[in-house]
Amino acid sequence: PVGAAKSLYNKKDYLSAEKAFAALDQKSPDVAYYYGLTLYQNKKFNESIDKLLAASILDSAGYLKARDTAYSIFLNNVFKEPKSSKNYNSVVKETNDLMNSDIAELQKAWNDKYADKELSEEEAKQAEADKTALDKSISKIRKDTEAYQLGLKKAADAAFERLIDDTRKRLGLK
Repeated sequence: PVGAAKSLYNKKDYLSAEKAFAALDQKSPDVAYYYGLTLYQNKKFNESIDKLLAASILDSAGYLKARDTAYSIFLNNVFKEPKSSKNYNSVVKETNDLMNSDIAELQKAWNDKYADKELSEEEAKQAEADKTALDKSISKIRKDTEAYQLGLKKAADAAFERLIDDTRKRLGLK
């Protein structure tokens, strides 16, 4: 029966594979793993994560990547940033894009004012002072972006750990 279900999965008949895996022993890490992959293909992300975590819990040595796969699915499809309801990776990309845009804008303003220009001694001193201020601004933008992303990552990690705990309880494990 497991072979038949895997065969359906390998043939990319995910709907039939899902039904076949659902009928099998859910305490089998092999079943849980392929069932999780099948559910993912059927865009049933929460259920997919649960099965992949079960596989990793039931046989951590045999299914080393199952937990990582579940985490990736979680970040890309399940976890949402509380304010925007966008997925984690989208928010990280957006904040990086904003950071880079802000830095480029600041750098362009400095370049437009000072780069490739003949500067008097006084202007050169001002350019140096402005460059120091620019570097501080860029550093602050980076720090603020990193702090926000770290906070978001911690929230995602805590939510994922709760899913692991829930899966352990469902399996009757501590």
